[in-house]
Amino acid sequence: MTDGADVLPVVPLPRTVWRHAGVLALHGLVEVDVDPGLWPHVRAAAEPLGFVPSSGGVPRGSRPVGVLRVDPELGAEVFRIAVQPTGVAVTGGDPAGVFRGLTVLRQLLPPAFGFVRGTRPAELPCVEIEDAPGSGWRGFMLDVARWFVEVDEILRLIDLMALLRLNVLHLHLTDDQGWRLQVDAWPRLTEVGAWRVGTTRRPPPRVDGAGGVGGGDGA
Repeated sequence: MTDGADVLPVVPLPRTVWRHAGVLALHGLVEVDVDPGLWPHVRAAAEPLGFVPSSGGVPRGSRPVGVLRVDPELGAEVFRIAVQPTGVAVTGGDPAGVFRGLTVLRQLLPPAFGFVRGTRPAELPCVEIEDAPGSGWRGFMLDVARWFVEVDEILRLIDLMALLRLNVLHLHLTDDQGWRLQVDAWPRLTEVGAWRVGTTRRPPPRVDGAGGVGGGDGA
């Protein structure tokens, strides 16, 4: 169920979106009240928004206040977002749910948004959003056995996956071409398993004059 969701740049589209009049102006670092033990799980998604825990040195009441909470009754990875002109609240069924909600807030900001110690104001639309994962495994497979990928590219991919609320990165580490990941505890994986003499290819099938198909070896 949506109300004005078609104007919100959120991918994938949440199940429920209610758009309200007004915006939340972010003029600097946003002090947030965080459930105990939650911050380490959501920091990577919260800091790009300019969010800092209430003990982070921002005087209370000087800027919009946010709330990050866990409510186990919501269920795994489920989240609720409420943005008002006075602040923002993100509630998740678990830390992953809060993280997902924060990535939705990031999508609601301009694409070029970047927080530099409060020097770049931005606006969040006033909305209420609820979402739950359609499936437990929302993955991306990257073949690093046959295609070499730089570490920075993989890290960038993980960031993009998080933004799209994907939760599984499948690294295809090995194939008949060889093992590509060096593991100090098992050196023969790369000493032996990363090399082979060559590639064995079957000849293409033979098609006889009668339209029959035979093996490439004449069988």
